[in-house]
Amino acid sequence: MHIKESVKPKEISKPVESQKPIDTSDCVVVGGLAIDVTCNISTSSDKLVPSSYPGSAERTLGGVGLNITKASTFAGHKHGITTRLISAIGKNELNEVTEGLKAEAPGNVKIDQQGIIVSDTDRTAQYIAMHDKNGELIVACADMDIIKNMNPEYIEKHIKAAKPSCVLFDGNLGQSPKLATVLAARSIDAVIGFEPTSVEKAADIASIPFGKRGQILKAVPHNTVDFSTPNVYELTAMHQRLQDNEYFDVDNWFPVIDALNLGSSFRNRMEVFSRSVPEISDILVDGTAQKAIQMLPYIPNLFVKHGPRGVILFQLLLDQKVIDAQLERLGPNTTSSYDIDAKSNVVSAYFAGKPGSEIGLLVQHFPAIPTAPESIISVTGAGDTFCGVLTSETARNTEWLLNPLEKSRVIELAQKAASLTIQSSHSVSTKIIDL
Repeated sequence: MHIKESVKPKEISKPVESQKPIDTSDCVVVGGLAIDVTCNISTSSDKLVPSSYPGSAERTLGGVGLNITKASTFAGHKHGITTRLISAIGKNELNEVTEGLKAEAPGNVKIDQQGIIVSDTDRTAQYIAMHDKNGELIVACADMDIIKNMNPEYIEKHIKAAKPSCVLFDGNLGQSPKLATVLAARSIDAVIGFEPTSVEKAADIASIPFGKRGQILKAVPHNTVDFSTPNVYELTAMHQRLQDNEYFDVDNWFPVIDALNLGSSFRNRMEVFSRSVPEISDILVDGTAQKAIQMLPYIPNLFVKHGPRGVILFQLLLDQKVIDAQLERLGPNTTSSYDIDAKSNVVSAYFAGKPGSEIGLLVQHFPAIPTAPESIISVTGAGDTFCGVLTSETARNTEWLLNPLEKSRVIELAQKAASLTIQSSHSVSTKIIDL
């Protein structure tokens, strides 16, 4: 496969361990490794104006791709699941990164560096974040040019050689690296996930107009992304770019949406659903749910992260056996309104497609793991941790999303891991290993 670059990326030199053959790996994460500078403002003021404030600053290794890799590595360690990061750094930070990764991996756990390439000319990515006194993000700056310009052929080579069951890429990649990732992953039948990273970068997944060369997203059954983990704002940005670039077309997208048979009763049923989960009622009635559903033909499993209010899964079911299994687990109420699992408090709503279509829509709310506010150190890394656990679990069982019991177990595990991370001074909690 050769992908023509509109702007040729700067040359990136040999891998960290270039003399060794490429080993196989259960998971591959393609994305950002950065030097993180985290600033915590300690002022007692609740209103910040443009000025300087007292606080603390810490320099650590981070980046969305690295965080996801660590979470996947930690979660999969006791199951023998391996995860490799494909990323790029500048040569000046080689020793810092190498030693830092060793230090961040507890005990006999090893973070696989085989896919990291070192540039003689580019600077290592940096992420500088400002947090308020409660640990909430105020604003951040991400310098990710080295990740954006990663060599597509290098990515393709490493994915095909690793032969992973799951490939996850983040929004820091440029268009050609993204396309190389999904094409290489599809060529080996890997499950493909996408972590949007930020509002602006989330939209880039659909920046190539529909039908043009280089288009990344394709509609089911030929979809190139199996799951994604946006927050509400990232989902809105993705939907808007899909709409702007005419992805909601008649020939590919509309037949799927039409088969779902979402008529006039849909909004009423969503309102019934929202009354049972008041903490996410805004998503279910303000149009966000409709946007997510409209995106499902391109990404059939959307985990919408909503912070302390939990995760909402929008899932397109494309097989009658899968639909029957879901309904058997959820109970008869789901076909008419909603169902509440008394043990897990997971609330589910099922919407049947047209008769004979063998298609259905499942919307589920998974409540967050209760975490005392005073125990929260920083929310940075929570979403990456959640995504990393999903990645590791996908390598363990690529069919877990189609099994109701496994789905509840995996999402609860990912939420427990995210809860541990926000109570940790690390970007990803090492305690995940013990879950």
